[in-house]
Amino acid sequence: MSRIHTVQTNFSSGEIDPDMRVRVDTGAYQNGARTLTNVRILNTGGVERRPGTWTVAPLPGLCRLERFVFDQDEVYIFAFRASHCTIYDADGVEIDDVAGNWTADEVWELTFAQLADTMFVFHPDNKPRVITRTGLTTFTASYIDFENSLDNTKTYQPYYKFAAETIALKSSALSGAGATITASAAVFTADHVGVRLRIYGVEVAVTAYTSSTQVTGTLKGKIRALLEPDPYKVTKGSTTVICTHVAHGLADGDTITLAGSNDTGGIASADLNGARTVNVIDENSYSFTAGGSATSSVDGGGPSVSFNAVNLWTRAWDEAAYSNARGWPSAGCFHANRFWIGGGYELPAALFGSKVGRYLNFDLGSAGETDGIGVIIGQDRVVSIRHICSSKHLQIFTDAAEYYIPNPQEQPTTPLNIRAEKATPYGISSINPYVFDGATIFVQRSKKAVREFIYSDQERQYAANPLSLAATHLLTGPRDLAVVYGTEDRPEQYAIIVNDDGTLAVLHSQRVERLAGWVRWTTLSEDGTTNGFQSVTVIDGTIWACVHRRGAYWLERFDTSGTLTLDGAVSLSAASSKVWSVGTWGASGTASIVSRREDDDDSQVCYSFGSLTVAASAVTLPAAVDNIIIGDDYGIEIETLPPAIQTDAGTLLGDKKRIVKAKVAVSDTMQLVVGGDEMILRATTDDLSLPPVALTGYYEFTQLGYLEEPTITFTQDDALPMRLMGVVMKVSV
Repeated sequence: MSRIHTVQTNFSSGEIDPDMRVRVDTGAYQNGARTLTNVRILNTGGVERRPGTWTVAPLPGLCRLERFVFDQDEVYIFAFRASHCTIYDADGVEIDDVAGNWTADEVWELTFAQLADTMFVFHPDNKPRVITRTGLTTFTASYIDFENSLDNTKTYQPYYKFAAETIALKSSALSGAGATITASAAVFTADHVGVRLRIYGVEVAVTAYTSSTQVTGTLKGKIRALLEPDPYKVTKGSTTVICTHVAHGLADGDTITLAGSNDTGGIASADLNGARTVNVIDENSYSFTAGGSATSSVDGGGPSVSFNAVNLWTRAWDEAAYSNARGWPSAGCFHANRFWIGGGYELPAALFGSKVGRYLNFDLGSAGETDGIGVIIGQDRVVSIRHICSSKHLQIFTDAAEYYIPNPQEQPTTPLNIRAEKATPYGISSINPYVFDGATIFVQRSKKAVREFIYSDQERQYAANPLSLAATHLLTGPRDLAVVYGTEDRPEQYAIIVNDDGTLAVLHSQRVERLAGWVRWTTLSEDGTTNGFQSVTVIDGTIWACVHRRGAYWLERFDTSGTLTLDGAVSLSAASSKVWSVGTWGASGTASIVSRREDDDDSQVCYSFGSLTVAASAVTLPAAVDNIIIGDDYGIEIETLPPAIQTDAGTLLGDKKRIVKAKVAVSDTMQLVVGGDEMILRATTDDLSLPPVALTGYYEFTQLGYLEEPTITFTQDDALPMRLMGVVMKVSV
């Protein structure tokens, strides 16, 4: 029987999926753990007890949290719930509440785009809501209002013809109110009231619905029905005139009244103007008989040939791309000085870009470099845009694939050079993506994987690499996502996934060092009435959470310094006493209580009084102190993977082994239980009148028994600081 030393120098690969328990050949196994609960991975590879949370304010119910950053000094937390957005300042103080048009279920499908003091809120069922900061503590909510022309005859919103190309419209008037708009087939619904149509480019505001083929409207301008210059083609010796009339909508035998014609090929203008019966050639041309024969074959008619458009069918019409009749955009984003919107129920793959610098003007104009843009992506199949993200390129995430808009020769995107490139085929969920560690992190449509959408300058293409491959078991129904790029006290960056079961799956990533690992965060209450984390957002490195605790919903803030060791905590200070009034925490229940070395928010927690009963808003301690923190001990658990031992005879995977001794490396640790044995914090020679001191160094523990998969488990009986850097195991085989 021999003894072998194995060393685990770090936990940077995080908690490993149980299905990978035999993958001893991977680097993830060598630097991973079987369990990492309520710890955070450090850049150095060690793990420490995660920061606790402060109770900040009661929430009006289950809320989805989003950040609103006006500048570095003025930041806000938006708490979305059914029909409302409650707004909190940087200290968590409620300052305003604005009305919304979303349901409780739709809250989790909302997407957002913010620029300066304005946030746009999108959902395909609802007209985009605009929340505007009007003062330091005041906000208003309104609906999106596209830019209008100075004479108010045009609204510069996106337009689209949803009906089949063959369907035509006609108007009973050329201008004014009360015009009857008739369609050649069913296209209208009652929801078209309030929608703008365009006929020959003239906008019509629908004021009443009659039937699926008829509405009433007000023409915002006057229809000037002009044909293209020189629309006629005549042949010598013939009275037949071929007329080019794009998207005319006429049928054989229809009559059109022409005016403004010049003499053409020997046919006098009087023989061209007037009422003419047409014979349709195709959708863009027809013929009619002139009052005389041509003496030469020419194209002509002049620049001012017009026709009477009253009750004349035309296919040259469209309608607002987004409305109650057709649905609303599902996402928006500011990128390259344009406002991009896209998606929706009836235009799922449409992407529209505003004019440069004019974010509410989507006029396509003459397709100039600064004009609006409209494009349909995913020509190979129908896709539905769910999110739009600004990064190196404009990124479009759909339900079936990921796209981006390339910048040809690093030139800005224009109406003439825009194209959407399909990059990867996975599809995104309703959860918002975030730029994170040089890539865009997103939850795949199935919610079984988290991926990073990352561009390779060498290969000049995107990939969507899986980030959760080794920890799929931690994704137990993702519902929300946020990222933290580091805090004032720590450089680590984390992506945080909120699960339906109230747990957090937390990814630590450091691409430069090729470090990536997942852990699980949970929160519990002593009385069992906590359902856990519901939503998170991050503002300037501070993690804010909506938490269901003790039967209610709370706004809680993670302690960025990392010195807090309880959840849902309240800090109190007074003259030294055993009896404390804790009404700010609650009137009754069971809670954990700790105390700092000094009555100072930055001072280290060094005393734990364990779990105590609160009655009549008071709690009695076994010793007098001048400060306490009351809250819930969330507990930690770390379990190593079985040691992977390779001998000349092969792997010993599955063979019985015994971990004879474990030498544990800790730093700034005040309490730790290793395999059931508590670390000795104090020696008999210590001055027990002084506060305990955190330990740093190596400590040995022994274990008994041979097992096929021996491991070492680390827990804590008290809510005190703990940092585990690594472990050396002596294994008997």
